[in-house]
Amino acid sequence: MKSKAIYYLLLGGMLFGFGSCMRDDLEADAGPIGKGESRVSFAVTFQALSNLSLGKTRSLNGDEIAEIEDIFIAWYNEDGSLAGNAYRTREQMKISDPDREGSPSEQTTQRAEFTCNIPYGRYRIYAVANMGDLAASTRYAEKIALEEDFRRIAPAWETAPELTRNNDQMSGYFTANKPESGAVRGEAPLLTINSAKPTIHAWLRRLASKVTISFDTKNLYDNVYIYIKSARIHNIPRSCTLLDANDEQRIKDPDNDVWFAGDTIEYGQGTDFNQWPRLTKGSNPLGGTAQSKEQLHANDARSLFFYENMQGKGKLKWQDVSGDNQHISFLDGNDPDDPGYRDGKPCGTYIEVEGFYISNTAENPGKGAIFYRFMLGKNADDDYNAERNFHYKLTMRFQGSANDVDWHIDYNEDPGIYVPNPYYISYLYDHSMMLPVKIKGKPVGNLKAEIVENNWGPYQAGDEFEYYPDEVYSLSGNPTAGNVTTADPDNPKIKDGPWNGFLSLAATHINWIGRDKSFWCGYNYFYWLQKDFGTALSGESLEAYGEALLLPQEKGQAPRGYREYELSKSGTIDGGNNGDYIVTIDEAKERTVLQIPCYTRALQLVSTTGFSGNNPYFSYRRSAKVKLTVQLEGHPEPTVDTVTIFQVRRIINPKGIYRRHDNDTPFNVVLTHRKNEAATQYLPFESEGPWEAEIETGSDWIRINGVLGGRAKGATGSEIRFSYQPDGTIGADQCRYGIILIRYHNYSCYHRIFVRQGYAPAQIAGDAKWHCFNLCYNDTEAKSPCEEGSLFRFGNFDQPIDATNNVFDNFKDHATTEFDLAPLESGKKGTWTEVAGKTQITNKPRASAGFSDRKQTINGNPNCHVAEYEDFHALQLNCQFAYGVLYDDESTETSFDVKDIYSYAYYNESNKNKGMRGCFVYNPKGSTNSGGEGANLFFPTGVAGYGRRKNCTQEGGKRGVLRYANRGALYTSSDIHYRPMLYTVYTNFGAIYWLNKQSASGTSAWDINVSTFDFNSFNNNAFLVSDWGAGDVSDACFVRLVE
Repeated sequence: MKSKAIYYLLLGGMLFGFGSCMRDDLEADAGPIGKGESRVSFAVTFQALSNLSLGKTRSLNGDEIAEIEDIFIAWYNEDGSLAGNAYRTREQMKISDPDREGSPSEQTTQRAEFTCNIPYGRYRIYAVANMGDLAASTRYAEKIALEEDFRRIAPAWETAPELTRNNDQMSGYFTANKPESGAVRGEAPLLTINSAKPTIHAWLRRLASKVTISFDTKNLYDNVYIYIKSARIHNIPRSCTLLDANDEQRIKDPDNDVWFAGDTIEYGQGTDFNQWPRLTKGSNPLGGTAQSKEQLHANDARSLFFYENMQGKGKLKWQDVSGDNQHISFLDGNDPDDPGYRDGKPCGTYIEVEGFYISNTAENPGKGAIFYRFMLGKNADDDYNAERNFHYKLTMRFQGSANDVDWHIDYNEDPGIYVPNPYYISYLYDHSMMLPVKIKGKPVGNLKAEIVENNWGPYQAGDEFEYYPDEVYSLSGNPTAGNVTTADPDNPKIKDGPWNGFLSLAATHINWIGRDKSFWCGYNYFYWLQKDFGTALSGESLEAYGEALLLPQEKGQAPRGYREYELSKSGTIDGGNNGDYIVTIDEAKERTVLQIPCYTRALQLVSTTGFSGNNPYFSYRRSAKVKLTVQLEGHPEPTVDTVTIFQVRRIINPKGIYRRHDNDTPFNVVLTHRKNEAATQYLPFESEGPWEAEIETGSDWIRINGVLGGRAKGATGSEIRFSYQPDGTIGADQCRYGIILIRYHNYSCYHRIFVRQGYAPAQIAGDAKWHCFNLCYNDTEAKSPCEEGSLFRFGNFDQPIDATNNVFDNFKDHATTEFDLAPLESGKKGTWTEVAGKTQITNKPRASAGFSDRKQTINGNPNCHVAEYEDFHALQLNCQFAYGVLYDDESTETSFDVKDIYSYAYYNESNKNKGMRGCFVYNPKGSTNSGGEGANLFFPTGVAGYGRRKNCTQEGGKRGVLRYANRGALYTSSDIHYRPMLYTVYTNFGAIYWLNKQSASGTSAWDINVSTFDFNSFNNNAFLVSDWGAGDVSDACFVRLVE
């Protein structure tokens, strides 16, 4: 059963009196009345309100109708005849603002004091503020002659926004004691004036009341979004009596007695709902915190004002008047001819909130404009008395899907396709998500999906980021060419298309790494759309080329860009190798809901082109568009909708948290991303749907939010924050590993954080025990896994280039630079090339023993040596890889500043909350590798992000250049049209690690590419290939030891 407590109404007592009581000798029975005249001192007191702007609105500031501009008083004899009157302007009165203690909603009381001569006698005395001199008014002069007519005087509501502040009339009477709330109406009590200088008080109330509004989203479902545009008040009485009830006897004709539309609070402007405030279960800027709710209901909050409108008791305000609150009682309740119209109170004052509604739930996706309405009164059930001089604090509590029967809602779904737009998928390759789709109406045939746009490039990258700007091709003029010179690249048969993008409608089953086909063959195109394969394109049949290019195991694969889904039955539909999908049919409601799988594609789509299912961009999303088509019964044309799917930005901060064996300090995790390459900050982001952090491996020693084996959860619109902590400490010779899996954006995107406690050498995969630190110099490793260590030329332990030299310098030439060698206290220096009078940093030939003839002694173990080809190759074959930022023992929380995130170095004064980017090698859950599931190891790429110094003769004689990539400039070769991802390859981040010696296959180094997610053999590319026989031609690279 749903809760009926949708609206909370707090009636703030705005009774403007609460001053001191009048003197006892003014009581009606206070003795005989003599002849004479009193110099009466009048004190008229009421409550002043102020206002705080919520943005540009048409609503008034609260203090716009809070000032005393003038006072008219009239005193009547016991028979109701006028005995006298007086009028005072603001200048003729003493105005003050004494404090009001004990009031829940007002802090000051404005008071007007003045004197007036009144003959001794018994009178009923009334006061009216801000209506001028009624005795001199052509409209009201005749109406003050009799007390009964005076009380029924009814000023008119000013409707023009610039005149609304004129609706500030106040009325009341003088009384012996403080009245109860609501008592200052009708006939005044009889008072006796029989002393020379009495002082009496009047208790005034405005004719108007006000409403302030806040919103409560705690009971919303996840994946529901409400964008709030405005709140408007409707059915304001056109007039209001001074003292008699402004009730349903006076206000009964909706055409003549009320103004339909009043003032508006505009929370958002324009027609683009994305520019309006967005409310979700986990994020609500309009009342989601105690502080914001208090501000929205404070004296200085924007308010909607209206005249008193006492419409009495009535039927339940719920949409289900039976009380069960489960079914709409009046389906046409917005129709004036319907019995449920305005809850049967057609003149009742009500609030209407306009917004836009999106549901991305798998059970009921939908979207559209929506209006929420609530009839004002003294409760949320059956009272329709909107009394004067009250502060109505309305909290609109959204329930469930926010379009259910708890609301008076104007929301209609037309027949069609409803799909979350946009939706999100992981930045990693070979990942999937389920896209919810709702079909309203009776479908005929299948739902068809086609990827019509699928970008390899970044989404909305500006001038701050450089990528290939020109035309891209997929199939050359000669598909059977063996090299670029015979491929006829300037006359392509097929240009760029969605086949080069990241998204697929079918699961990936082909690993393209190592394919022995030329990149211009275009086989990425051939399996994209089944209807294109073997048909004539560009005037030539490509069927023969397709048959020749596809390997036997690739034939018969489903097209990546087109798929159909059967709608004849409910359940999980077997999709074979392409992936299952789910159908739920509700024939009574003519509603069909599907969950269709979408996938990121393989690591490499076409070898040597760089096209990838991974998002290679650190600060940008990639976008794709999927067109959905279905034929609905009774519709002449198919129904079509197109959804944008974003591949999210790469999440690299944080990616790992390491602790010493004796350190169990907690770490506060915040998932962040960088909005563009010019941004100096990584920022937390809100999850578009619920999120969850769980322990994938290591639940026996990992605490999340203080709970061993625990998990963290967040609602739609909340930031992804939680704490990680090791459970106690371990021995110095031990290691513990774990993986924390975070699923966000409605669990459609994944991020893993790798944790480790203990730095002892340990197996990961294979027999080698990997050390956790890079080498700095002979027999000495770095002190932290975040330190980059030194750069070594091949086979030379004795002249390590210290990390202090390796700061980004925009690829300068260092042929003759004197580098400081490690350790710095040795005072040794060396140059890259031979310089007279200087010591040159040398290297051994690539075919020599390399580092293998010198072992290292670490922590007393003399058998440590540089990792061999077999050691790296075992990791490559058996492990998985991730790339991002590691924090170590000195850090307790995620950093946001770019300068800190990558800058961990031994020479820093402090490394607190500083990180290092690099590559994590890890065993996934269920792994049977030697290190066990979750075992992980980090390889840093250096502060600059370029873990390599190059011997670059191809760049005009440059030497010792700090750059990871082989190239030194933009890739502009003639085949760039087919491999645009390589255009800026020279800026790629990564590192090269030496092998102990050249392997039998001719490999002497290992390549770690952070930009392209690569962990691979580097062959002999760390030597100057054009002159292997020369002397000192090796690069300088990092070294990692094993034992």
